[in-house]
Amino acid sequence: MSRSVRSPVAAFAASEGGAVTVDYVVLVSGAAMLAAGLAAAYTNQVLQLNYNVAANMQQRETRPSFAYRPYDPEVHGIFATLLSTLTEGELQQMSGWGNAVRGDPPQTDAEAERFRDLDNAITAVYASRYASRGEGADYHPAAVEGIAAKLGLAGGASQD
Repeated sequence: MSRSVRSPVAAFAASEGGAVTVDYVVLVSGAAMLAAGLAAAYTNQVLQLNYNVAANMQQRETRPSFAYRPYDPEVHGIFATLLSTLTEGELQQMSGWGNAVRGDPPQTDAEAERFRDLDNAITAVYASRYASRGEGADYHPAAVEGIAAKLGLAGGASQD
């Protein structure tokens, strides 16, 4: 006697018992709930990773490494917080100023470190707005001085 071997899918489809269907529904719903739970649990981490990648990609022309470690994390954080309050036009002025003076030799190492933290904070604010920082060096010195005064950084953005 030769019997034809049926595939498991064909056997399932031909089955008229309800137990198989109930088992299948329970398994599929469990897998769906597990996937939804994992997605909810990792949403913040994925968003933070997205932000970090965007910020690091913004630095690719100015830094030899994608990982930027602030010289003074507290000051860097203050710069980023202050800069995030600027309008798009004001941020463009600060970006142009930063791009223009980036190659100028600083007076001291401390000034160089402070400038790098400020320059990176400008880039980080662009990244937080999901925007790309341009490479242009156009800015109006009076506008930059006004913005620096508005932020309480008067005298800190005077390298021209």
